[in-house]
Amino acid sequence: MFVLYHYDTNTIHVIAIPNCQAATIWDAWLKTYNILFSKGYQIQHHILDNECSQHLKAEFFNNNINYQLVPQAEQ
Repeated sequence: MFVLYHYDTNTIHVIAIPNCQAATIWDAWLKTYNILFSKGYQIQHHILDNECSQHLKAEFFNNNINYQLVPQAEQ
């Protein structure tokens, strides 16, 4: 499951995904981004789990979106 919480609208967006490959996650993110953007909401900052593909980071950069990775828990 791809889950995105949008703070400004207090909405949760969930998209079922078949795997956790970078392209699949990017596609789910893009669908969510386009929905929010089409309704006039600009995404300014993402807080992500501790993994993020270079492709998604590039997309954030291209859309002027800041991001933060949650640190991994120590074992």
